[in-house]
Amino acid sequence: MNYKGYEDLVLSDEELSELYQNNSLKNYNFLENEYGLIRDKSNKIIDYIKFQDGQVKSVGFPIFESRYTGKVVGRNPQQRLAMDMLLDPSIEIKLLAGGYGCGL
Repeated sequence: MNYKGYEDLVLSDEELSELYQNNSLKNYNFLENEYGLIRDKSNKIIDYIKFQDGQVKSVGFPIFESRYTGKVVGRNPQQRLAMDMLLDPSIEIKLLAGGYGCGL
């Protein structure tokens, strides 16, 4: 199994409607705290989601700021998801793997 912590999904108009009207994705089996990059038919990212507590939740634009580091934001979609995970206190065990700046 090649688990990345997120799924990159291209959704049809019907699936997008299901997601936003019923807050669910019936044809996908997400694991707890797994993220999703939602793309439209033109392959443009239109939303960032995570599956948590049995629900699909929207991911905001996480920002970490301190007087030592200044403002830190994700520079690509994978980093944005990683920042959300790192700043979410309900996720108790966290792991990031990959080379610096690779987004994997």
